[in-house]
Amino acid sequence: LVPCKDEFFVNQIFNIFDSDQSGYITLAKFIETIEQFSSTDDDSKIEFLFNIYDINDEGVLEENNFREVIKACMKENGMDFDAGELSNLASALFMDGVKDGNDTMTLDDFKEQLQRQEGLVEGLGIMINKWLVPPKPSKEKTFLEKLSERLPQRYVSKDYWVNNKSFHF
Repeated sequence: LVPCKDEFFVNQIFNIFDSDQSGYITLAKFIETIEQFSSTDDDSKIEFLFNIYDINDEGVLEENNFREVIKACMKENGMDFDAGELSNLASALFMDGVKDGNDTMTLDDFKEQLQRQEGLVEGLGIMINKWLVPPKPSKEKTFLEKLSERLPQRYVSKDYWVNNKSFHF
């Protein structure tokens, strides 16, 4: 169901569905979770993302949560940051959202941080749907499509056949 290159997101999404930590996802839990997070309201989208960031299931986020999620995102997208760059980015994002004097970020802090970025919350719906909807199966290629892949393109172009018709027959 979840087309991911890194186990991090698969594990986090599985844990969200496995709300009773039984190690199994029943059909009832699956449907309940899908209903909860497939709604169009912004709060549900933000809560879903917060739960992905909440690695230890503590109900609050620490700077390390941001570091782990960013590291997984970089791997997922084929990007490579060194440890210093990763730490600086995680720290900047965490400090942007955490309230002064706190060392953890609540769901309300996280929500406020995301809502300050125009268009970000709307984009979360697309991201959530990508995780929850299986990819379309690849279409079987026709004989002509397979043949055209093997022939040099100049032999299958219309211009080639028009300009060289006397040589082919």
